[in-house]
Amino acid sequence: MENISFEKYKLYYDENNLLYGGSLSGYHNKNKVLNNKQLLTKYNKYKSRLAIKNEKIQTIMEDRYNKMVSDVKNKIWEKEEEKNRDEEWVSLLGDIRIRDQYECQLLKCLEDHEKKTLHQKAPEHLLRILDGAHIIRRSACLFLYYEQKNVSLINRYSHSALDLYCDPITYHPIDAKQVVDWWIRIIGKERYIWLLNRKDSYDRGELE
Repeated sequence: MENISFEKYKLYYDENNLLYGGSLSGYHNKNKVLNNKQLLTKYNKYKSRLAIKNEKIQTIMEDRYNKMVSDVKNKIWEKEEEKNRDEEWVSLLGDIRIRDQYECQLLKCLEDHEKKTLHQKAPEHLLRILDGAHIIRRSACLFLYYEQKNVSLINRYSHSALDLYCDPITYHPIDAKQVVDWWIRIIGKERYIWLLNRKDSYDRGELE
């Protein structure tokens, strides 16, 4: 049901002898003709009940989305713990930490107002955990998994957000192009293009 104007609500009644929204408008005796004042009362009741219904639907959808995000987050964090049992990965991550000076590379490229929003949105303990985040996903190119240039030190909150196609500051859903835009902002266009070229070369069988 949409939040229509009173004029459309009245027109619907005049044409169909029915109240728009059914039960949301309350009981109506079809044998009784409603005047404008009575219609307006019904219309206001419809708007009020519609708002409550939409709010409940929104809450349900948000709860489902939050549960989905939470479940995927947990899987991502479990994978991070698994990585720590991979000796080659642990060695690579040590080099990445030194290269990135033990700093979140996302934070380094944010404006002050963006940093403020991030600290308001993210749990502080997740901002303190720095992961080795893959720019080109493992599922997209396993060849680049241990490539230093394909790993950047990112706080866990923002890392999981980007893996979930979410904004690394607000956690709002974004599309694949926006994820790429974020990575270009974090690591620079030249490095990102280099990674894409390596991936393309591997896909063509030019690298082993």
